[in-house]
Formats: sequence, C-alpha cells, structure tokens
Amino acid sequence: MGTKNNIPAIIASCLLFLGTAFGMLQATASADNTGAYIHVRADVTQESEDVFGVTVYQNSNGVRPAVLAVYLTFDNNLAEPIVQKDSITNNAGLVTAGINQTSTVRIDAVYHASLPDAPERACIAMVAYHADGGETLHPGAVFSFSMRLSQDARDSDSIQLEPVLASSPIRLAEHHLASSAANLNGEGIAVVVEPVSIPVACVPPEPPAAVRASWRYRDAILVTWTPANTTDTHAYRVYRSDTNDSALAMPLTDAWQQELTYTDDFQGVNKDGGTGGCGCVRTAYHYWVRARDMDTGCESGLSASSARGILRPWWLPSLSCTGAP
Repeated sequence: MGTKNNIPAIIASCLLFLGTAFGMLQATASADNTGAYIHVRADVTQESEDVFGVTVYQNSNGVRPAVLAVYLTFDNNLAEPIVQKDSITNNAGLVTAGINQTSTVRIDAVYHASLPDAPERACIAMVAYHADGGETLHPGAVFSFSMRLSQDARDSDSIQLEPVLASSPIRLAEHHLASSAANLNGEGIAVVVEPVSIPVACVPPEPPAAVRASWRYRDAILVTWTPANTTDTHAYRVYRSDTNDSALAMPLTDAWQQELTYTDDFQGVNKDGGTGGCGCVRTAYHYWVRARDMDTGCESGLSASSARGILRPWWLPSLSCTGAP
C-alpha cells in the first residue's frame, strides 16, 4: 500500500475522538540513546502578566515521525489554553508558520474541558502531520500555544502540564489515548515527553554558567558547569545535540542530578567524524544544561550557549588534540 493511502489512517488514529489511539510503549532515554524514539520538550516564555507562551519541540533518535500526537493534562482550575477548540486548520493558533515546518503541515488541536476520570483536570491534544501525506516532520519547533492563568493560580509556585504517556493513558469518549507517533508506513514509534513547568509565584533559576565539555577522552565526554549565584538547592539535567542548535537538544537522562559534572559515555558507539584543525579525525557534540529549583520545581531555560565536546580518536597517542576544531 502506498504512503499516501496510509497517512489518513494514521491521522484518524491520532485524532482525539476518532478511532483507537496508538498502542505505544513509553521509551526511556538512556545515556547512549539506543533505540528509536521521539523526544518532546517545551520552552516557556511570559507574554503578559497572566499569559505564558509554550513552544513544543520534537526530535527523534532513529526515525522521523510522519505524524505526532502530544497530550498534556493540567489543573483546569488554574489555567486554560488559548486555542481554537475542536479546530482543524493549518495553524489553529498552535504553530508559527515557517519557524520550522513547511506550510503543508497541518495542526489539529482539541481542548477537552475535563477528564471523565479526573474532572479537576483538562487535556489539550495536538496532532501534527503533512497534509499531502508524503513527508516526515522536521526536527525542532512544531507546536506553539498560550496558557492563561486563573486567579486561583496566584498562590502556586508553578503550573505543571503533565504528559500523557502510553504507560498511563487517559480515557476520552471511550478511548484510551496517549502521546504517540508513527512513521510513513503507519508503524508506531515510542514517545518520551518532558513535563512542562509554567512559573507563577516562583522565580526561575538562572541557567547554569560556564558549561564546558572535554576534548581529551577516547570514549567519553566530560561536561562541567557552575551553578547560579544563589543559596537555593538546584538539580540539573544535561542535553546534547549533534549540531549547535538547542531546538534539537535531547536530554541524556530522565533523572535530575545535583552534581556539577556529567560523563557522557560513548563506549561501543560509532564515533566517525570530520577533521579538526590539527588534522585529527574527531567527532563533536554540543551540550546544554538546565537547572531546577528543588524546593519550588521552577526550571531555568537551557544554558545560553552550547559547550562543544570532542572525542579523541583511538589512534591519537597524546592526551589532547591541539588546534581549533
């Protein structure tokens, strides 16, 4: 069966009230990033006193999705999304044209007022796919929407948008649904979605500073950073990309850590790369770090600029490779 004949069925499976959701298994991101999965994260910016913008990014390890459905739940007494309800249009208030996807990408958005099994919670569902059915989604920004906070949210440190994963689907209209994805052949791809934290009363910590990545080890890159100048207790998460583009950064662990160093282990990983300034063959990776206040749950953005780490080739006898990469 051709690709274009498969895509309508994929789309129907993702839409909130049409058919059964994909039966994905939640993937767990490991240090060496083995296995194919889609990683979804978001950046939050304040647009006005009570409105926050949320930009959702996706990147894949192994295969690009042809269709991606993201489900987020939240306390409907504290916030509501600013979207067109039950709309099916190219932009539906959810995507900024041209930021990453082409004009043929459709965004279907459904906002459900409350969940039958948890009436205090609501769900926003976002589904992206190419209308012509023959392309995959580009990595990077794919959704953007806004959340308006209620008066009841004023005393909260932060508002959490919790991802719906295959391990704990929600029930809507007799269907059990979860964040999911599929390739051009309609085959399911595992999805990992980071929770979204909207700061309210809490002050987000400053991103970690002086992020550095090593150039001297054959099978590992050591990432180090310094904390913000504060007495608060912070935890950290390290992100990595093959290119210097934070929109494509993926976390190296699910857990937050309090240590100020992280070892990215590449033992057994193919490390082919390009040539550096001294004529050495090297593989480069880019790293960012995010901070989280352990008392309030408030999170910083990613560190402002990436740290470039390089693996030393196995045949290079010296401890480091001099020269600009």
